[in-house]
Formats: sequence, structure tokens, C-alpha cells
Amino acid sequence: MEHNMIESTKPKVRLSKVLLNLILSAAIILGSMPCKPFVMEVKADTPAEKTITGLGLGTIMTKPNEPQYSYNSWEGSRVYFGKYAGKPMKYRVLACSENMILLDCDNILKDIQFSTNNNSWKESKVRSWLQGDDFYNNTDVFTAAEKNAIHAGNKEIEGIDDGIIDDYTIVALEDPDPVFVLNVSAVTNSRLGYYNGTDNSNTRGKYFFDETASKRVDWWWLRSKGKDQIDHYDSVGTVYNTNVRALSVVDEWVGVSPALYLDTAPILYSSLVEGNEGQAGSEYKLTVKDEGLSVSYNNVEGEDDTISVSYTFEDNSESADPTQISVVVTDKEWDSETKLNEINVIQYTKLAMDSFGSSGTGTFTLDPDPTGTFGQDYHVYILAEDVNGTYETDYASEPVELKPPVLASAEDVEVTYDGKPHGISVNIAGDTEGVTVKYGSSAD
Repeated sequence: MEHNMIESTKPKVRLSKVLLNLILSAAIILGSMPCKPFVMEVKADTPAEKTITGLGLGTIMTKPNEPQYSYNSWEGSRVYFGKYAGKPMKYRVLACSENMILLDCDNILKDIQFSTNNNSWKESKVRSWLQGDDFYNNTDVFTAAEKNAIHAGNKEIEGIDDGIIDDYTIVALEDPDPVFVLNVSAVTNSRLGYYNGTDNSNTRGKYFFDETASKRVDWWWLRSKGKDQIDHYDSVGTVYNTNVRALSVVDEWVGVSPALYLDTAPILYSSLVEGNEGQAGSEYKLTVKDEGLSVSYNNVEGEDDTISVSYTFEDNSESADPTQISVVVTDKEWDSETKLNEINVIQYTKLAMDSFGSSGTGTFTLDPDPTGTFGQDYHVYILAEDVNGTYETDYASEPVELKPPVLASAEDVEVTYDGKPHGISVNIAGDTEGVTVKYGSSAD
């Protein structure tokens, strides 16, 4: 997503200027000068340590480069998601639809037999291990919020298996199959960044080093059934030293490299951690929605160049402990009716405060100054966010939009008409001498 900074003059904030003690139907004119609007003098703010590239997938490459030659490496964006053996897992972004994104692990995790007798993916040891307590159901691998983002059905993005089939049977996903291994026809699909051939290709290069056994594993299982038996056992497709070939299901030196679909709806935004935005070799982390977190605010005030927000957050999360109140400024409303790639992020920062707790008051400064009216031409949101390590998933609440701030220095002034007291007072922000105040039954 492009998120060009919006150049502007000082942002004007549409505020309610008059609070009346008495509602009258007449209009009283105090002078010829219009009311002076609330204008923020915008100065540079200290940026948050974390930055984002945009809402949702941001600038992540959703289509890898198609290799022309077998010696090409896989070229696209990578995303960190989950952990294995205490280390963040890195995935290749193979494809994306409007609602899902397909990830393929950048490494082999461990070696395991496919099966002890047949080449059924549904009955395989590989599937049982992936979806059991050692992987998918292990909270040290995926947190509850990460699992909520994983698509658990059997729906796939159209065209994933458009590669070479040859002597293999393509095997559909079971329902549910939250984590799985790819088909032969996927690892030979050039649209996924893999070489369109079964011979050796660097695009399929992965490995795992077993320190206990002092061995390197660079073969990984696929789920496509092989045509022939090998040594009286069923066969299944594998990536074998970067080429594609069938091996016996009982082979033990073949590894598991998981793939999975993420639903895009829970992905709030993405952050670049390595490389250049939107280019091959770029690496990202995600911030996903955590249903156990929520945030609200009591009031918003503005004075000179600073906006102050009094907030409260609730933490019923199994995955997160908020570390900050994040602020996101966008050029359009951040809602379900607007596609995320149509919304530009103007600013991402956090509330500054002396000490962080479940309730408090913090400040931020709009930088750069947005064009137009607060709440109409640009929108400001807060989220309770848990920001973790550089390569670890972050978690945040549903964003809450802020109403335009009021001036902290508003004061009561007496209303006069033709130089004589009119018997009422109003609460007004800004310079008051010589201004025009209009009031009546339709006043704001």
C-alpha cells in the first residue's frame, strides 16, 4: 500500500465552540470578526521505535518474482509468524487473494517419516505432527491470537496448483487443515516464485541441520501421491536436493516445511524489519488483532502543538500484555467498508507518558500536519498494543477513532448586546474579543 505523506498547511479542527446555559431562538451579533478556529501549530514529534508500512499487508509483495532459470533463487517478501524451538519462524509469501495470504516456511523444521505404510495425506504422520501438540496446538509455537489469524478450513487460493503434475496425484486439503505441506504442482508453479520444472532449482532450496545427529536435512515432504511404489512402499512427492522426485513414505531423512493460509481480516498492519519496502528480499512482521484487548478514551484535549488523550484499556488476552497506546492517523475512515489498500497511513506513533498503565493520560503531536479537518479529512485512532521483539508478532486491540480535541484553555465569557449585558454566559475556546457568537435552537 502506498502511504504518501500528505503535505498541508496547519490542520483545522472542527470543534463545538459554544456551550449555552440558555437556548434562545434569536441570533446575537457581537462584532464583525468571525470566531477564530482551533489551529494546531504542528512540530516534529519523536517517532515511535516501531514503524509500519501500511494497514493490513502494507507494502508486502503479494506476488513473488517469477524465475526464468533454474539457478534463480526464490525472490519475494518474507513474513515472520510464530516460533519454533524458541526462534521466530520465517515464511515466504507465495500468493494473496482478497481474504487470504499463502505462506510457505523458509526452512525445514525437523525430519520425520511421512507414514509407516501408505501415502494418504489425511492419515500421515506429517499431518498429525503439524496439527498436534508439537506444532499447531502448542502455545509456544502459535499464540491464541496468531491461531485466530490462521485460516482453518480447506479453501485455497485459485491457481495454487497450476504447476507440473507429471506422475503425481494432486491431493486436496482436508477440512480443517490449518497447517499443511504443499503439492508438487505448487513447488513447480512459477507464479509462486518456484521454478517451473522438476530438475534442481535454487528456488526450492531449504535445509535443516540436526545438531544431535550431526546431519543436514535438505529434503522436504510434499503431499502429492506418487505413481509407483518404492521398495514395496507407497511413494509421495518430495523436494530432494532442490529437485522434485518421489520417495518412499518410510524414509526418515526427509523434513517438514509447513505452509499455511492467513486470513487477512485480523492483520491490522505490517512492519518492515529487513530490506527495502515492496522489493524482493524484504522481511516483515505483522500486528494482528487480539480479541482479548480493548481500549477506550474519556476526553481529548489540544493545546498549542500537542494533543492529550485520557485512555483506559482492558486486557483479557491469552497472548498479549500491552506495552503502549499506539496512534494511527489515516486519510480515510478505517472501517470494514473501505479496502485497506485504499487507506493511506499518514502517521504511526504512540502516546508519550511518564508511566504506562491500564489507564492514564498521554500526549502525541501530529507530524506531518494533515490537510483539512480533524475527523473529516483525516482520522486519528488509538489502539492498545503489545510490541514484541523485532521478529515477533505484535498484538493490538480494535482501533478506536478519536473525536476532535477541545482546547484545554476554554473559559466562560459574558455575552453583551449593544454594549449591555445580555444575562447569559458562554464557554468558548480561543480569543474572545470582537468575535461573533451565533446561538439558538440549532446551535452546536
